[in-house]
Amino acid sequence: MSTEFADNIIRVDRSVRPSYPYWIKTVIHPELEKIGPSKYDISLVKQWLHKDQKNGRCIRGNKIYTHFKVTDTLKTCLGLRDLEEIQKKGIVFFREHFQCKAVFGWKSVLWDSNGNLNVPYLHEDGGSVVIRWKWLDSDWNDGNPALRIASSSQR
Repeated sequence: MSTEFADNIIRVDRSVRPSYPYWIKTVIHPELEKIGPSKYDISLVKQWLHKDQKNGRCIRGNKIYTHFKVTDTLKTCLGLRDLEEIQKKGIVFFREHFQCKAVFGWKSVLWDSNGNLNVPYLHEDGGSVVIRWKWLDSDWNDGNPALRIASSSQR
């Protein structure tokens, strides 16, 4: 959607099931779909990097996912519903807040029909904001932050 909004408020109706792709096999954490604020200012969302993503280094997505599970911080991440609402804000909003990054919603990890773990992300493609999915076996760098609610983003 290309409609631009002036405000920074993200509104998420958590009673609405996220729009998972057709190739999904299993949502890993369905209990997290309804967790999170129904309204928040995008300025309170932090772009979190694992220590091994910083300074030009790369890390496998599986290691990031393990970190969130071990530290019990997966629930502090944004999920697919959040990404859907951010996407609706349009390209100008996305560029203003996320520049040229691919930003991830780790709360919505799923198994695909081929047995791979995937996580959703937003990025710019051809002047639009799109949601795509990335295998956890792939590499993440400093242009691939997790989006997390600020009060919980220190670990």
